[in-house]
Amino acid sequence: MTISEAEKYLQTLKWQYAKTYPTAPHEYTCLAWKQESKQQMVDFARLIQDEGFTEIFAKRTYKVLIIGEMKYWTMDFPLENTDLINRTYVDASLKEQIAKYVQAPDFNFEKGMTLDDIKNLGGAYSSTSRHATLKALTCPFTHLQNNCEVSMKQKIYNTLYGAIVADALGVPVEFTSRDERKADPVTDMISYGTYNLPKGSWSDDSSMILCLAESIGRLGKIDYDDIMKNFSAWFNDDKFTADDYLFDIGGSCSESIMNYLKGIPPLDCGPKGENNNGNGSLMRISPLPLYLFQKYGKDAMKNEEVFDIIHNVSSLTHAHPISLIGCDIYCAFMIEILNGTSKSELLQKAIKAINSFVKIHSEYAKAFSKYDRITYQNFINLPEDQIKSSGYVVDTLEAALWCFLTTDNYKDCVLKAVNLGSDTDTVACVAGSIAGLFYGDIPAEWIETLRNKELVDNVIKTFCNGILQ
Repeated sequence: MTISEAEKYLQTLKWQYAKTYPTAPHEYTCLAWKQESKQQMVDFARLIQDEGFTEIFAKRTYKVLIIGEMKYWTMDFPLENTDLINRTYVDASLKEQIAKYVQAPDFNFEKGMTLDDIKNLGGAYSSTSRHATLKALTCPFTHLQNNCEVSMKQKIYNTLYGAIVADALGVPVEFTSRDERKADPVTDMISYGTYNLPKGSWSDDSSMILCLAESIGRLGKIDYDDIMKNFSAWFNDDKFTADDYLFDIGGSCSESIMNYLKGIPPLDCGPKGENNNGNGSLMRISPLPLYLFQKYGKDAMKNEEVFDIIHNVSSLTHAHPISLIGCDIYCAFMIEILNGTSKSELLQKAIKAINSFVKIHSEYAKAFSKYDRITYQNFINLPEDQIKSSGYVVDTLEAALWCFLTTDNYKDCVLKAVNLGSDTDTVACVAGSIAGLFYGDIPAEWIETLRNKELVDNVIKTFCNGILQ
């Protein structure tokens, strides 16, 4: 959905609900206009379309809006049932107490909060006529991130768009050096560059993400042969591309697809040599932890079958244990995010899951040792000059995790990844999927810039429909 489409849709809602609730025609849409960014408005409209929504009124105080699994509240436009008889004023101290009260883990959204509840909190307050404007109690539109869940659809959207947008940011400067990026850092979507392509062009990373997501979504399950058919359609027929043109593909991916076209079984297609540990399976695997979490739940990484699936999906193009373990770590990290684990504990818990697996399967111990640096407590404190951003899977995963752990929002994370230089699109793509899932808040103007956005939207919709049934 574009920004203009979101605006039009919300305007339509305003008109429709004005007829149903003539005393407060704006209350269903005012929240969207109060949000801090255009992208939040687009997300808001999309959720209304995708999830449907219901509303709950709390007497004389505020409104709770429920969209799917996501709960919002606002004190900017309090409803007095349907007649707006009174407005309630409070001082700054009481305002803070109310905010804490509403955000408490045991707060009852169904019951809401009455004027008596406000009185019981103490502090100064007064009521006035229906025509007064609320001043002391104004709060920005707030998402209670710590106490209610973002819908799984939104998590999928944030993850996949987070990856694809970051890929497109990195494409124009792929293979440039870190010194070049320091001299001329990327700060926005740019055109041309390495491949002489228009702004918003995404590469093989995103194409293979879409191939995997489309297959899983259409079938509602993992089918290795079908995934390879999608890879082949991309390779031979330019399907799943930004402009009906394949302009980049790694050596191991190319070799694997050609093996499949020769009739080799899918799980035997990926080369197994130690020199075949590029980042080609890691870069495309972001749909998989979303599927695994939905199918196996929060303890997915305790399930042997989950490791088999991760290894098999990687082995379609990259079958060496170093690549397999890299995908294990990434999936475990993403599943911890889905579990709501705090940022400071994500890496520790992910590594613990892989360590438990390797203790049972010692044949992976040597490969796991290649990732020793990310198990160190001071990994986050490593200086930039010790972070490599090459196409080697270990370097790519290290760099992506480091960029995520040393920033605090999506935009800074992916720009930091791109400006490391070298394999800019893939490091950013992996980092972007992580930051997208954790933070959301992907700049709307970057999403709108993407080439062939209709394809991306359609595949994400197919993926959501397939795994959320």
